[in-house]
This record gives sequence, C-alpha cells and structure tokens, in this order.
Amino acid sequence: MASSPVFEAIASDSSDAVRLLNDYFESRELGFATLVRDYRRVQPDPSWFTPPAGVFVVVRDDNPNATARFCKRVG
Repeated sequence: MASSPVFEAIASDSSDAVRLLNDYFESRELGFATLVRDYRRVQPDPSWFTPPAGVFVVVRDDNPNATARFCKRVG
C-alpha cells in the first residue's frame, strides 16, 4: 500500500529545487518554442521563498514512476 504524499518546504536554491525548476523550465521552453522566440529562464530569488515572503514546496511520495511535482510561492 502506497503512503500518502508528503509536502515539504525546501530552499529554492537547494539541489532538489534547482532540478525541479530546470525540469519545469525545459517543459515551458518546449511549450513556448512555437509561440515565443526568446523564452528566458529566470531563477527565483531565494528571498521570494523565505518566510514571510513565501515558501518553496515540493511533494514527495514513494512512487518511483511519479513525475508530478510542484512549487508554489505562498505569501
């Protein structure tokens, strides 16, 4: 039986966050490739995700095939 997902606040400049953001930016670039010529990546300023300004959140679960993850600025 699978365990429930765990929501975890992490630093937006941690290795996990950087990997997730790079995956996100790559998917955005592919999606915008036919619409926007100069899509540019902007790494978030860590202060945007430091309370009380916000939090960088990831979802972890025990499914090795799961690919859905997210980040959200709260605040």
